[in-house]
Amino acid sequence: MRCGWCEQTATWSHAVLGYSKLTGYHLLGVHKETRQLVVLAEARTLSGQITYLPHHCEHIPADQHARYAPAGTVLVRPAPDAS
Repeated sequence: MRCGWCEQTATWSHAVLGYSKLTGYHLLGVHKETRQLVVLAEARTLSGQITYLPHHCEHIPADQHARYAPAGTVLVRPAPDAS
């Protein structure tokens, strides 16, 4: 997944090994302990279950933190591709 904020390509070992495949969607999620936003790449496991792979991006804008972190809300955004 290429992060739209930091422009880094995030990878996860179980996705690279083929245990899950990115669906092309990503979400903003709130880390339960730190209350910081993280980018979650949606993936489907071999058994068909949906899982989320976290990317801890330090470039998520402050206005996004202010809007979503306090309420624990998740924002869904389609990714341009599943790579």
